[in-house]
Amino acid sequence: MEKNQNINGINAFQESIRLNSSNVSVWYNLGVASAHEGNLEQAIEAYERAIRINPSIADTWNNLGVVYDEKGEPGKAIDAFMMAIKLNPTAFSWYNLGIAYSLLDQHTQAIGAYQKAIRIGPEEYSIWLSLGNTYNKIEAFPNAVKAYRNAARLKPNDETIWYNLGNAYSNNKDYSQAVRAYRNALNINPTDTSTQQFPL
Repeated sequence: MEKNQNINGINAFQESIRLNSSNVSVWYNLGVASAHEGNLEQAIEAYERAIRINPSIADTWNNLGVVYDEKGEPGKAIDAFMMAIKLNPTAFSWYNLGIAYSLLDQHTQAIGAYQKAIRIGPEEYSIWLSLGNTYNKIEAFPNAVKAYRNAARLKPNDETIWYNLGNAYSNNKDYSQAVRAYRNALNINPTDTSTQQFPL
């Protein structure tokens, strides 16, 4: 039902464009609906058409970057996120930029982007989690622990955060804290076999 509604929405947007091809909102909404449908090429085309009409809307650039990330083109995503940040530097535009850098294994740039995101939105657990993951990749385990602890403070019922925190503690050779973190993960999801493999 939802898929049919989305297709109907796309058809309605396309009809609106046929009647008025300079309506930026319709191109933007067509991009949103197309991305939701998984039609990434159509989403990119729609967002780019919206940008040609009005290049000063940050959300359009941000959404275009997200689609490029999903399409496996993080380099183009970075360019789009940079434009979004130039227009309106939000926590999530910096966060999305960090993700794009991470996809390219540009970890220093990713960390910088995540840190700027945190300055704007320090209560967004997902930013702390991604920052911890990046620190973990470069084996900066004490920094990973700090980031995961903040993520766990903000979303204490997320087993993945506790599991990642346990790994960071273990890599940092703080095994007693690792056990506590793994136990928290197991308390949330006792059937998690990835956590059960550790001798608790």
